[in-house]
Formats: sequence, C-alpha cells, structure tokens
Amino acid sequence: MIFNELEIWPNWVLIFRRKQIPMLLINGRVSDLAFKRYKKGLFFLKIIFKRIDHYLVQAELYKKRFQELHIPGEKITVSGNIKADEACKGRAFLSSKQEIMEFLGIKPDGKIIVTAASSHRSDEQLLIPIINQLGEDFLFIIVPRHLTRLKEIETLLKKHRVNYGIWSKTGSTDIITPKVLVFDRMGYLFHILKITDIVFMGGTLEQKIGGHNLYEPASLGKFIIGGPYYNNFPDIGKELTAKGVYKIVENPGECLQILGDYKSIDWKNINKNAVSTVSRRRGSIPCILKEIRRFID
Repeated sequence: MIFNELEIWPNWVLIFRRKQIPMLLINGRVSDLAFKRYKKGLFFLKIIFKRIDHYLVQAELYKKRFQELHIPGEKITVSGNIKADEACKGRAFLSSKQEIMEFLGIKPDGKIIVTAASSHRSDEQLLIPIINQLGEDFLFIIVPRHLTRLKEIETLLKKHRVNYGIWSKTGSTDIITPKVLVFDRMGYLFHILKITDIVFMGGTLEQKIGGHNLYEPASLGKFIIGGPYYNNFPDIGKELTAKGVYKIVENPGECLQILGDYKSIDWKNINKNAVSTVSRRRGSIPCILKEIRRFID
C-alpha cells in the first residue's frame, strides 16, 4: 500500500497491518499547521505512524518532523520531491512558444508577459487594481485555480476598467489585443508558463492556502513574485527567495514597484538559479521505485 504526502487513513493502516501488507509513505511532508496538530494528538498517532514500514520524504525538514513524531530515523529516507521530477521531465513535452501563443490567440509584440498562476480572490484583488498603471509594456494572463470564479474575476476587471478577454470566447484562431487574457481551461498552465516572463504564484497571500506548485515555473527559469505564504513548498520557497528568484509582495504598491522596475531584473542569473534549485531536488521517482521493489521482490 502506498500513501502519498500524508494521506494516511488510520482504518486502512490497521487493516493492511493485519493482512501483513507492506505500507510506504512517498513524497512525505508535514506542514507547519499539521505538525502542530499532530503533536497534540501524538499518543494516538504513534500507534498509526509506527505501523508504516518506510517513509520517503521530500526534505530534511520533514525527516526531522517525523522523528519528532517518534518515527525511527532508520525508517525515513530523504528522496526529494516528485514535483521536481515531474517538472523537469515535463519540460520536454511542452509545445513551442509559437504554438502556445497561437493556441492562446495572443501576439505579445515584445511585451512582458505576467501570468497569475492558479490565482485566488486575494491574488486578483492585489494584482488587478495596478494593471492599468503599468502602461503598455505588459500583457497579463490570469489562470484561476477555480473556474467557477470566472464571473467574479470579470466583475473585478470591469470595476477597475481593465480591458480583458476570456479565452473561450475569443476563439483560439483570433489575435486578441486586451490588456488581460483570462484563460478558462484546466490543464494548460505549464505551457503558458513557458511563454511567461514573470509568474505571480497564486495562493501565496493566504496561509491557509499555502501557495501552489513552485517547481514548474522554477524549472523553466522564471522570475516569480507572490505573497509570503509558500508553506506547501517551504524548502524550495525559502531557497528561491534567498536567491532572488522569488520576490515577496504583500500589497499592490510593492507589486507595482517590482513590475515597474522590470528592466533591472537580472534575467540570466534568475534563470540559472531557478533551474539549479529544482534540479538538485530531482531523483525522487527512482528512489521510490527502488523502495517498492525492495518490498515486492
């Protein structure tokens, strides 16, 4: 039985243990909030956790946390993050930049493309009010996390008098000229990030959300901005911040300043530091497969 991250179901654990079926936790992590909760209920959790045969975790931080939850160190292996392997491998399957732009129906004409990736209400409320202040050097693409919020996003764009287009209503063969393209389709964000210059990472303004996948934009060498809450990806988030790849903004003024000063961005070093940060976290999948074979051979 393979559990992912920390999706451990106590009843399942007890059933599989009775049937003597090996159990692995892969891509393991314990968030800040979960760690606090688990420490309070440690007596019960120890009974469940100790029945897992082996833990493959994303980073040393999580190994230490599992050890504090009384998991023996010999049962824990730091294997890296599956998302790093997925992002690096996935780059080879992305469409060409020309194909992506034709699919989106855009013609940037040398503009800086800013993509709000997996955006939530708080992200749009910070970003949309400053769009008209940035002049004609920018093209914005909003890819909402939840497509059910489309009308809400349109209302906010209209409120701030931002010229926008909805992708599904423009037709993929048309060349559109609005300031903002709202992309209302799932599963194409990684392709959009390829043609993006600056990524605004959604979900990072709210601690309860904790940010979304930093591995994809970093694997493409992109400059990333967003809020202070990347607690779903704390290790890579901290390193990207330390290296200047990720810039924290907490209000529209800070965001306006960074975007308005785009000409001073060291694109070459950001690209190098972003890609190397992801590459060092590769190797999780071979490690997981090796551990699986150990239990089934």
